[in-house]
Amino acid sequence: MDTNAVIEFLGGHLPTSAMATIQQIVEDGEQALSVVNHIELMAYNGSPSEM
Repeated sequence: MDTNAVIEFLGGHLPTSAMATIQQIVEDGEQALSVVNHIELMAYNGSPSEM
């Protein structure tokens, strides 16, 4: 999964259909983050409202 998609999902900034699709992926346990994705997400230093 793309880091930007995760950030937009967490910030609630995706279209409704995309939010539903990602939510289903998460619920099904099918998500896959690379080591790079994980590092990028963990390095984020802003507040959730800035996502």
